[in-house]
Amino acid sequence: MHPDVQALRDFYYRSALGRAARGALRDQVLRFWPEAQGLNVAGYGFAVPVLRPYLAQARRVMALMPAPQGVMRWPAGMPNVSVLAEEMLWPVETGHLDRLVVMHGLETCTNVTALLDECYRTLGPGGRGALHRAQPLGPLGALGDHAFRAGPPLFAQPARHATPGA
Repeated sequence: MHPDVQALRDFYYRSALGRAARGALRDQVLRFWPEAQGLNVAGYGFAVPVLRPYLAQARRVMALMPAPQGVMRWPAGMPNVSVLAEEMLWPVETGHLDRLVVMHGLETCTNVTALLDECYRTLGPGGRGALHRAQPLGPLGALGDHAFRAGPPLFAQPARHATPGA
């Protein structure tokens, strides 16, 4: 079950734990990609907490939010860049993205392989992706009902491998 977009917004923007997590995650992404001048940057799931620094410098920023989660207008006070997207059919041209952040998109995904295929399809040559997957059994998972408790633990999900010719 997908967490509701309003619950994710409330966690990251209205709770002390969420604001701390948002800052830590944003800092980590900025360490990987300190600048995005002229690049196409997108986030899938609920990646808006880490996309804000790229709004001023990137050629385009897109916040793709899964249909079951819902969508919210983002960023506040600026032209909307968020869009409702199907899990395995994003409204993005093949090879169009230079940077992609998936955050709160893997936990509740119905087909991880197909989602990763969609990431691969949309990333262009030299494109880079960062996948963040909340771990409900991790240290933050024990602290109550919030965004880090979504989805089953990673080790509870069986690995799915495509077999050539199958």
